[in-house]
Amino acid sequence: MQRPLAMALAALLAACQGDPVGEAPGDGGTSDASDGGPSLWTLVYDDPKAALDDALHDIYAPSADDLWVVGKNQQILRWAGGKWDPFSQIPGAHLYGIWGESSAALTAVGAAAFDLSPIVLDYDGGMWISGAPFPPSLPALTDVWGKGTQRYFTGLAGQIFQDDPVNHPNDRYHLAVVTGGCPTGSEPSPTLNAIDGSSFENILAAGDSAVLAHKDASGWIRLCGPDLKVSYASVFRLPGTSTFFVGANFLGLSWFLERNKPLAQVYQNLAIPEADKAYIQRITGDASQVVAVGDRGTVLYFDLKTDPRPLPSPTDDALYGVALAGSDTLYVCGRKNRVWRASLAALAASGM
Repeated sequence: MQRPLAMALAALLAACQGDPVGEAPGDGGTSDASDGGPSLWTLVYDDPKAALDDALHDIYAPSADDLWVVGKNQQILRWAGGKWDPFSQIPGAHLYGIWGESSAALTAVGAAAFDLSPIVLDYDGGMWISGAPFPPSLPALTDVWGKGTQRYFTGLAGQIFQDDPVNHPNDRYHLAVVTGGCPTGSEPSPTLNAIDGSSFENILAAGDSAVLAHKDASGWIRLCGPDLKVSYASVFRLPGTSTFFVGANFLGLSWFLERNKPLAQVYQNLAIPEADKAYIQRITGDASQVVAVGDRGTVLYFDLKTDPRPLPSPTDDALYGVALAGSDTLYVCGRKNRVWRASLAALAASGM
């Protein structure tokens, strides 16, 4: 899977690696810049038993003191009340995305490495429960976004599934109709890796081979980018707007304004070795700033006014998750089951 299921998802999960999207070779073997990273970063979670290929994939942070992190081997971590509360791990079950509207209403998704069967876990404020039973057609899942009780999931073969267990309990996980002819031919549609939205009439999903899917009031349509060597791993909707940022390989960052306009490239790094395998894995921000993280310890900052620029990173390893809690507290997570925290204002000032 790219971020989870990308480029060679099948290969990754078949090998029980479960790592995020097409990551650059060598990321797994690099060492951190220092044990806790540069002084601007604080290492707030470190798993001493983590293997080099273990990873935390996504973060949900409703506040600076309330943090959820999910990852490989169905890891679910919570930081609250000044301490970490790890939930029991299930080996071979990998969680790639977490979404919620509060800490009392969360959904995490992923896949079982041994057979690529889907995983959906729902949290009601007291415990995590499985979203099963699943229809036979539901594949491994890569990401989730929703509003209220309704959720949308991205998965393999360019598929998007819709689910509302409260209002439509007899029509669970039904396949969304996505029109458009991209790609053409008999090959399966590329995996969709990420999804985000502002409303049910403005949702964007992104995936491999330059494929996007957008939903407005008229429904879903599949869109194609001009360069099939580009694959998308992440989507982030800028709060208070209908604009999306999309992360790709070549450490690319673009924005999506509307379905009738092409993506506008705002950052790309073609100079690094094997740039086509180095991804922007996750994006976060608020109405005035965006932070993107990815392979090779990439941390990018964009204030929507000047060109995006790299920020100090806590590691040389791949970073898979990022969340901005409030306007200043930034959390990142990645390989070897580590989580770091920093002041975004301090990071941004350090590079000026």
